[in-house]
Amino acid sequence: MITDLDFDDSLKMPRPLYIDVRSEREYQEDHIPHSLNIPVFNDEERIQVGLIYKNEGPEKARKAGLNIVAPKLPQLVKTIEEAALGKQLILYCWRGGLRSYSLATILDLMNIRVFRLKGGYKRYRQWINNYFQQERFSFEVIVIHGLTGTGKTGVIQKLAHLGAGAVDLEALANNRGSVFGNVGLEEQPSQKLFESRLWDELHKNQEKKFIIVECESKRIGKITIPLSLFRGMREGRHILLFDTIDNRVKRIISEYHVDRYGKELIEALTRLKSRLGNETVASLSQMIEKENYASAVERLLIDYYDPLYQYPACPSREYDMSIPFSDISQTAAIIQKYLSTLEREMR
Repeated sequence: MITDLDFDDSLKMPRPLYIDVRSEREYQEDHIPHSLNIPVFNDEERIQVGLIYKNEGPEKARKAGLNIVAPKLPQLVKTIEEAALGKQLILYCWRGGLRSYSLATILDLMNIRVFRLKGGYKRYRQWINNYFQQERFSFEVIVIHGLTGTGKTGVIQKLAHLGAGAVDLEALANNRGSVFGNVGLEEQPSQKLFESRLWDELHKNQEKKFIIVECESKRIGKITIPLSLFRGMREGRHILLFDTIDNRVKRIISEYHVDRYGKELIEALTRLKSRLGNETVASLSQMIEKENYASAVERLLIDYYDPLYQYPACPSREYDMSIPFSDISQTAAIIQKYLSTLEREMR
C-alpha cells in the first residue's frame, strides 16, 4: 500500500531514503539532502513530454510518457530495490504528481513498501522557506572573526569533526568569499541548493545550544546567507583569532594552493585595479608569474585584505574572547572549553 506523508513526518522515520524521480537538471538545481536521483524522465524526455502536453493535450502526453517509461521499469525497480537495503523509501517528484505516483504504484505491485511525499519537491521547498523565515532559532550563534589567514576555516572544520555544532558556510557555498573566493573551486550551487545544505547541517545539530560559524558578509560569492541566520550571527557571541603575518602568509599559500592556480589568481587580480591601482596589480601579477608567492600574498594582506576587514592583530575587548592562534587542535580545544563554560552558566 502506498502511503502519502508530509515532510515533517518523514523526518521522524528511521533510516529514510528519499528517491527523487525528477530529471537530472531539476535535481541539480536543488533536492532534499542525501536523496538519490532516479529519474523517471531524463532532461530531454521531460522536455519532449512537456511539449506534447502543451501542443496536443494531457492525454497524448500521458501516452507518450508511458511509451518512454515502460521499457525502463525493470531497471528502475531493480535500482530502487538495491538502494533500499532495509531503508524507508520515500518517493517525490515536482509536486507529488504522476511521476512519483506511477513509479510508487509499480513498486507497490512488486511488494516493495514505499511512501510518497505529499506535494513533492514544491511542498518541501515551502518547508525550507518557512524554516529560514522564523524569527529566532533555538540555538545561539558563535561567530569566529579574524584577519585573512588566521586559520578560521580549519578551526571550524576541526570543531565539526569533534562533534561541536560547527558549520562551514564557505564549504556549503563552495566559495571562500572575496575576489579570490572561487580560485581552484567548481561552480557554486544554486541559492536553493545552498539553503537545503545549510538546513541539513543545522538540522543535524538541532540539539546543540551553539552553532559556530565563520564571520561572513551577507553574500558568499553569488550566494546570500538567509536573513534569519545572518541576524543570529550579528546578535551572537564573537571570538577573535589572531596570528603573525608570517604564519598567515604560509597558511594562505597552503590553503589556497597558490602554486597550482597562478593563472586564476592573476585573472582575479584584474578585479582589484580600481582599489589597488594598475601599477600595484601589475607588480603583484609579476610576483606570481615569477613564483614569488610569499611576497605577493604578504603584499595582498597589507594592501588589500587587512584594510578591508580591519580586524585587530592582538587581543581586543570588542570580542567575547580573543585567542592567539597556535595550532588547529589547540585552538579548537580552547573554544570547546569556552562553550562548555557557557553551557554550565546557562543551566
